[in-house]
Amino acid sequence: MRSLACRWVVFVLCLLPMTASAATGTLVLAFAPLPPWRVVEADGRLSGPYYDIAVEFARRLSLPLEVRVCPVKRCMALLETGEADLVLGVTPTPERRTIIEFLDPPYAPPAVMSFFVNREETRPLRHYGDLRGWHIGVVDGRNYFARFDEDRQLAKDMAPDSLSNMLKLAARRIDTAVFNRSEAWWLIRRNHLESRIVESPYRVVLNEPRYFGLSRKSRFQGQKAQLKAILRAMVNEGVPKRLLAPIESPSR
Repeated sequence: MRSLACRWVVFVLCLLPMTASAATGTLVLAFAPLPPWRVVEADGRLSGPYYDIAVEFARRLSLPLEVRVCPVKRCMALLETGEADLVLGVTPTPERRTIIEFLDPPYAPPAVMSFFVNREETRPLRHYGDLRGWHIGVVDGRNYFARFDEDRQLAKDMAPDSLSNMLKLAARRIDTAVFNRSEAWWLIRRNHLESRIVESPYRVVLNEPRYFGLSRKSRFQGQKAQLKAILRAMVNEGVPKRLLAPIESPSR
């Protein structure tokens, strides 16, 4: 009997670390609108594959998900202080790595950045050097790729969002604009701009795949092993790939 009792004690003690390390509380998602991946509908509902992936992640953690809708800079500030725990779909720049820990494995392959022009544009845009002297539409606070982001000699025209840049491009108020390729085609089709805007031959495949980002000051830092295990299971099951497919399946 004493031997059996000892075995039960050992069994219970083995379970204690698992219980103690289980994630508890509310998982806070920093959500900077980025249609079609992160969408705030007119009635306030949230949608898009990044939102759906986060919802499934929180469900597997058995945690409630709280979403903080914020511009990019404000979202970064929330992650820096630990007021937000999680972010999806942000470029892992050196500066952001001081604020965010990007968790393995990545959930999606690298994005493609493309430059779009008005159909009436006659100048070639095939190489990075062709951008010199062009007025280029960018979104304030967004990172594209290192060489471009750090280039202070380019004439960059800031806008609050990608749709604003697309409309400025259609009106020829800028010469070109850089977009995530899938985002651009979604905007073009949604706003019926196929007859006015085209994709240039110049595009850049980013070096980094896409990761879940965990705030370095998140209260869930102590549960990283559990978070990574659930993320790995989702990736192995093809969940992110399935949710992204309607937007990112190649069609052009």
